[in-house]
Amino acid sequence: MKENGIKATFFCIGDNIRKYPEIFQQVIDEGHSIGNHTYNHLKGWETETPDYIENFRQCEAEICKILPEGTALFRPPYAKIKRPQAIKIREAGYKIIMWDILTADYDKNVSRKNVWRMPPKKQRQEV
Repeated sequence: MKENGIKATFFCIGDNIRKYPEIFQQVIDEGHSIGNHTYNHLKGWETETPDYIENFRQCEAEICKILPEGTALFRPPYAKIKRPQAIKIREAGYKIIMWDILTADYDKNVSRKNVWRMPPKKQRQEV
């Protein structure tokens, strides 16, 4: 990305920011945008709202340790979020970002060649 001048938004897991602050700093230094992706990559539909919001806040705190201005972007892990969770996150000033293509780049059984050919599981929209 750096070689081609490409900028991206990285939705970061708070625990990974804590464990690898140098990588998080590198992403910031290279001019990429940052988004909150919860502290522990929680599934919203399987987590009680107070616990989900606390986990979201933990990630926010990790982000602000290195990026004091924080972020206004949030992407729910697995694109799963309950309406009360979304309402609270929006009330905190965040824009919730979803996705519409699942590339399967996380799947070790999918080759580099085929990652971009994976069809979307389901069309999703920003909420």
